[in-house]
Amino acid sequence: VTEEQLSLAEADRSLAADIREVEASIGDSASASALQALTTRVTAVEGVNDIQSIALTSLNSSMYGPNGEVRAQADAVSALTTRVRDTEGGIQTIAGSVQAITARTDRTYASGLFRVSSEAAPSGSQTRIGLRAEAGVDDTSHSAAMYLEAKSDGTSQAGFVASRFFIVHGNATDST
Repeated sequence: VTEEQLSLAEADRSLAADIREVEASIGDSASASALQALTTRVTAVEGVNDIQSIALTSLNSSMYGPNGEVRAQADAVSALTTRVRDTEGGIQTIAGSVQAITARTDRTYASGLFRVSSEAAPSGSQTRIGLRAEAGVDDTSHSAAMYLEAKSDGTSQAGFVASRFFIVHGNATDST
């Protein structure tokens, strides 16, 4: 178990961080780890205020073969970020979220990704959402994905990648 805390305050910047990591293993055959990091930063340099916060969580579980090769592994990462900047051009804000997971054996794998980002500034605002599912065997993979975007200028778009696509009415009583 490792824990580190940091705090720094000066006239034009301030930083705080809290990082925790735990690990466990059984010899050379299996291991697990978890990391959680929280950081905040505030700076004010030459009339530009910049404020940022980050939360990161990373998990890993692994099983190894007799020669140290990875036989199976599962990973999960979650990241949240926020940022506000006050510049000569106006206030800009950004918020984001990323969730990624992966499961892998010596032959097969599967992964999922979900990402959201939102931005607002004097010139306009937008939100983007993307998600992807992927699965494979050896060197062959198959995926499905969706992308959504909305902007304050009135435009929006949606994109899909899939071998099959369907829409079902939620109140439907039959499949015809």
